[in-house]
Amino acid sequence: MSISNFVKIKSRYQRSVRVDKDLFEQDALEGYICINSAQNAILNTIRQISGKQCAFTWTGPYGSGKSSLALAFARFLYPLKGEYTKVFGKKVGKEIENTLPTGKEGWKIIPAVGRREDPVHLIASALHECGVIKTLNPEKIDSRELLHSIDSFVKKCGAEKKNGGLLLIVDEMGKILESSALDGKDIYFFQELAELANRSEGKFILIGILHQAIQEYAQRLSRDMRDEWLKIHGRFSDIPVSTAGEEQIELLSRAITTSKTSNLYLSIAEDLFKQVKRNRPAASEELLETIKSCWPLHPVVAFLLGPISKKRFGQSQR
Repeated sequence: MSISNFVKIKSRYQRSVRVDKDLFEQDALEGYICINSAQNAILNTIRQISGKQCAFTWTGPYGSGKSSLALAFARFLYPLKGEYTKVFGKKVGKEIENTLPTGKEGWKIIPAVGRREDPVHLIASALHECGVIKTLNPEKIDSRELLHSIDSFVKKCGAEKKNGGLLLIVDEMGKILESSALDGKDIYFFQELAELANRSEGKFILIGILHQAIQEYAQRLSRDMRDEWLKIHGRFSDIPVSTAGEEQIELLSRAITTSKTSNLYLSIAEDLFKQVKRNRPAASEELLETIKSCWPLHPVVAFLLGPISKKRFGQSQR
């Protein structure tokens, strides 16, 4: 009998999320688990918004769940938010609601995915597609016009209280930065965009999703340009999004469903847990049960897979 007859991988864990395509897909977050480190990232973001910091970069390695977290956050602020309150739990959900009131129609969500393109045109196209920019041609708009259009929309949200505000998510922002670095282009537009968000009184939130800090993409540039990129990064608050070791094991256990378990496997898992307990006396019995749920993955592999996957693998190599 094949192992595939009694071991399955939940479909939620078999594909990556794309914020622009999955925002309105009802099953995009089916089975999503907002682990403690992700909840902390959201709380950190929300509490800084309370202090009028509204431009962020969420930084973490491939597969750390940044895009899924951004999608869950966006869905919470959208009119369908009641459906997703349970994703973050009552404590986090209540703090989001208290800090970011949604107005009559929820927040206007603008999802954009980075590619080798002028960021002004990329973001203008995303805003045009979502109805924020209606009269201007996104292909011909310049940065000044774009910033003015965003500012006008945000002020309108504040005056009419129809929308809670504007949330712009730039997923794969690193691709824009890589392209700009290769071509020796200026990224001053991102500084202006961040400054606009930080002056918005919490009505315009900008989140750029990265695999490394902004200045890391500028290593090939001259010293003067690297200093300029570092100054631009200073306009953003960088929030790490990275799963801890035990959280990664929990995700593995939830991804695998099986109708049977090997007795030998359970014995190996218990022996391994005893070794862990010697080095980390605070390790709970819940960790043992989580390891057991990873079958048929070997317990040692379950422990090592997370740290190994934090290396700089490409998306297809993971």
